[in-house]
Amino acid sequence: MLINETIRAIKHVAERYPNQSIIMVGHSMGGSIATKCVDFVQNNHSEEDWAKHVKGLFIIDVVEGSAMDALPFMEAIVKQRPTTFKSLQNVVKYGVSSGTVRDVKSAKVSMPAQVVEKDGKYVWRTDLMASKQYWTEWFTGLTNCFLDLRIPKQLLLAGNDRMDKDLTIAHMQGRFKMVVVDNVGHVIQEDRPD
Repeated sequence: MLINETIRAIKHVAERYPNQSIIMVGHSMGGSIATKCVDFVQNNHSEEDWAKHVKGLFIIDVVEGSAMDALPFMEAIVKQRPTTFKSLQNVVKYGVSSGTVRDVKSAKVSMPAQVVEKDGKYVWRTDLMASKQYWTEWFTGLTNCFLDLRIPKQLLLAGNDRMDKDLTIAHMQGRFKMVVVDNVGHVIQEDRPD
């Protein structure tokens, strides 16, 4: 479903801006969806005009091995989060104190968007546990899918320890560009927006 929705968005953008290139960007699960979407486009729609607009892929801090290793702990992490907040300031404070976002300015932008007001309190916008049945599927086969893509691609990581064997070999062969950013957490783009 997420891939189909993404493809509809790509078609819309390609038709609306026929002279522009599309670079797919995704963070974490979004990086997996972006990768698998480009793979689907290349394998099923490569001759269609709209598909030719997809010219590159940029994924942020998602590697199949580390993601799969983390999945057994995800349920506990999600369940440890507070279910409600008294104010948006509390949401931002939680984002920083939990290590979700290390940069306070970024947390002030991103954390409020993750909640909605309900009965005078703030609750999470998305029920992450509702997607648990798909967690394994999102990341299984990601490395090979990423490496098989026939477009320029870049992987931005929060540390070399996230690399698996196949990615390390492929990077040494020059099959993709990799940038490692130090002193950041999982949300690299927020911890170091510069």
